[in-house]
Amino acid sequence: MENRNEIRLNIKTSARRGDWVDVANRVGLSADMVRRVVRGTRNNDKVLAAFQRLLDDRRAATQELQSSSADQ
Repeated sequence: MENRNEIRLNIKTSARRGDWVDVANRVGLSADMVRRVVRGTRNNDKVLAAFQRLLDDRRAATQELQSSSADQ
């Protein structure tokens, strides 16, 4: 896993409004606790990994959509 601070910065710059709740549902925590982990007041690698996975999946879907529209 990357440096936690780098992951947190990536999340802060890339996250959308509903992502906090989505990640909270994935890991079984409250959205407030997810915000605390991203803010850095709590440590939880499971939350950071879930958030990173969500952002990676979104990035891959966006690239796939762009490549399919470029093919047409």
